[in-house]
Amino acid sequence: MLIRLTGPERGWVEVFEEDLVRLGTHPTNDIVVDAERWPMVIPFHADIHQKDGTFLLVDSSFAGLWVNGRKVSEAFLADRDTLQLGEGGPQFRFRLCPERDGRRPFPAIVSDSRAIARARGEAPLVSATDFVRHLALALVREASWSARAAVAGILLVVLAFLVLVPIFLIRGHRVTQQTQQAVRLGEERQRLRSALEATETKLKHLELERVAAERIIARYSGGVAFIQGALGFRDSTGRPLRFLGTDERGQPIRDPSGRPMLSPDGKGPVATTPFTGSAFLVSRDGKILTNRHVAEPWRDEEDFLPLLTAGYTPELRLFRAFFPGLLEAVPLTVLAIAPDADVALLHASLGRVRLPVLQLDRTGRDAAPGRPVVLLGYPAGIEALLAKADAKALKELMAGEVPDVYRLADIMAVRGLIRPSATQGHLSDVQSHQLTYDAQTAIGGSGGPLLGASGRVIGINYAILERFSGSNFGVPIHFGLSLLQKAAAR
Repeated sequence: MLIRLTGPERGWVEVFEEDLVRLGTHPTNDIVVDAERWPMVIPFHADIHQKDGTFLLVDSSFAGLWVNGRKVSEAFLADRDTLQLGEGGPQFRFRLCPERDGRRPFPAIVSDSRAIARARGEAPLVSATDFVRHLALALVREASWSARAAVAGILLVVLAFLVLVPIFLIRGHRVTQQTQQAVRLGEERQRLRSALEATETKLKHLELERVAAERIIARYSGGVAFIQGALGFRDSTGRPLRFLGTDERGQPIRDPSGRPMLSPDGKGPVATTPFTGSAFLVSRDGKILTNRHVAEPWRDEEDFLPLLTAGYTPELRLFRAFFPGLLEAVPLTVLAIAPDADVALLHASLGRVRLPVLQLDRTGRDAAPGRPVVLLGYPAGIEALLAKADAKALKELMAGEVPDVYRLADIMAVRGLIRPSATQGHLSDVQSHQLTYDAQTAIGGSGGPLLGASGRVIGINYAILERFSGSNFGVPIHFGLSLLQKAAAR
């Protein structure tokens, strides 16, 4: 049983028999809190889990939770405990129901009515009136007929006293001009106080978003991988496509339009195209989610269409992942490709290395328009990683001869320079096939995780709108979950 101690619904009693009770502002919760009146409460704020007669209260947010005036992340509840959602938020009293019909014994009704009156924080006379009112209502709804009859007389006497005394006191006061002026000043003071409280509430929301983002970045960045690969092609006989030759500077020979000349009969090195992307770890055994166009970079790419049309077969001559903190890249293999979404499931050979595994939103509740999000990934690839390096490290990198971008990535991994970028924003649109948000990204950020305020992944970044940075796009995570289930069933 949960009894509301504050707000317009003070005194409301709600009885539950379920093993899980959810509290928050979202209308799907068991206990729904008015978001406009209690802005410090988030959509899915707290859960109460029941098992074998014990009740565990869990903070499912970063907005704060108090039990008997003490801030907790989780706590076992006992009869009469007071719960508060968020700092200054709504308060509830937790009660165990010995009877299935939810009726409370008379001592419990008295105790709960006293708690409701005290929670209001008014003057003693007002609190006493409030106590009597809630006691009477509870007796009418829940007490037996004998208890009602026994208390009715006492309540009438007390209520008459509490009503008549204020009447005589009010009649004994003369309303003067000074009193009216004091009332006007008090109203103006209250208006200014309300405006200040509204501003403070907005600042608290911004601070909560900042703190949540800091926790997400610190906890999950180590599980976000920088993907690097080299794409090549083979003809129908299996011969790799090569550069036709090289000039005196070792550069590929080009045609009049400036394109490298390629042929399986060429004498130059094997022709490859470098590419980069992002991905994230979703299981301890090395499963990784990313985009389909990262795992198969030739898909929907016009530059490769002539080669595919001519019968050449694409192949990944290099496909690997760099994780923050690891000194070497780990090889990747493709496990599955989603047929209906830009999603791919990979496997990384991590061995005994333990990296942060990102949690996925399996309920769909974390994605809603207006909610804050954090986007992790490697937009702009190697260039962005070099731009983030300090001047000394950059000078040392440029001082030595680095033959290609692959060797450069190896050196940067050893120096600890491969770390994902993080941007924040808000969801602007949620559709079954696509999420839209304003968290900044660029080419190379494809495959990065989009996380909600809870820290769970709600989408996979896959596209940008170049002419308007306020709209970037992600694949909802339910496509990734479906791919994981199909892979597990094989």
